[in-house]
Amino acid sequence: MVEDAISMKKEELADSLYNPDYNIIVDFQEFETFLNTTTNDSILSFFNFLKVVDIKSKVAFLTKKPHQVVISEILKVLSNDALAIKIEIFSTAEAAMGFIGISMNHFDLIKHKIIDLNKKTT
Repeated sequence: MVEDAISMKKEELADSLYNPDYNIIVDFQEFETFLNTTTNDSILSFFNFLKVVDIKSKVAFLTKKPHQVVISEILKVLSNDALAIKIEIFSTAEAAMGFIGISMNHFDLIKHKIIDLNKKTT
């Protein structure tokens, strides 16, 4: 998972249209990995990569289970000292979108686009 995230971020950085100040929603609602040595090492590896990238955005973690909240809180604590990223944790997409500055007028449009993308990848 982390290797995929690093690979994706490298591809984004190579794109001339990429803006490191874009705000992000990370949907952890289907994330089932629990904390263990491998997960901890992967999280630290990802944060070490992000320090180099110097991203200055807001990140909203969308969660629905306790272990997802715990992992999100760990990421939030790690980011406070090391990164210019502001992380918050939410249980609804509406609240997450509000935090990163997406108006509710655009919520339905984005929701339908995400549904369409999910259909194409399954």
